Amino acid sequence: MGSETLSILYQDNHVLALDKPPGLLSQADQSGTPDILSLAKEWIRTTSNKKGNVYLALVHRLDRNVGGVILLAKTSKAAARLSKEFREQKVIKDYLAVVERSPEKSRGILIDWIRKDAKKNKAFPSSPQKPSSRKASLIYYIPKDQELLGDIQIQSPALTPPHPVIVKIRLYSGRFHQIRFQFAIRNSPILGDQKYGSRATLPGVRLALHCQKISICHPVKKERLSLESPLPESWKKSPPQ
Repeated sequence: MGSETLSILYQDNHVLALDKPPGLLSQADQSGTPDILSLAKEWIRTTSNKKGNVYLALVHRLDRNVGGVILLAKTSKAAARLSKEFREQKVIKDYLAVVERSPEKSRGILIDWIRKDAKKNKAFPSSPQKPSSRKASLIYYIPKDQELLGDIQIQSPALTPPHPVIVKIRLYSGRFHQIRFQFAIRNSPILGDQKYGSRATLPGVRLALHCQKISICHPVKKERLSLESPLPESWKKSPPQ
């Protein structure tokens, strides 16, 4: 993927919102594989004909195999204000997931304490007494209309029964692997998330989790800005020939 293929959801002088495809890093790591931040900087450098350094900052991250709305700040002032908004949990973050089996309740609030094991790159249960613990909270519901599930190509011969279901999630905190962890410990892992116990896959995609919508207070205009990403093409069944 090159910078010329970036999908721009919104941009102005302060904010850039992109539709991140699954499989692309949010930020560069030691592997040297492509990442959305570097590609976005190159896109700005090319389209704006800038010769010097390009300022661009991530104000949140998506896991490598999670796609959807990702937000970047084009100025240090916007970065500081948006980061504060995320810290204070004022950003509305809506996700779409496919889980291997339906949670016990059709809607609910999930609250857990999580610790990150950096060596294993995995989240584990913890308690509020431990300094390394972080409180994780979200709400979810299972829409009655599950028609979208028919558009998603799931490789799941081992899952009949139980049947996968679509879950809509509003994330309050933004902890490490939070959604993946919170559903997995309730015996409803995200499809394709083998790290947390999934047995099924989506073709070409390892994780059926998508950041569908983010709503922020614009850092300069002070107006509500809602940014939405469609269902990834890589999730969908091939059209009939």
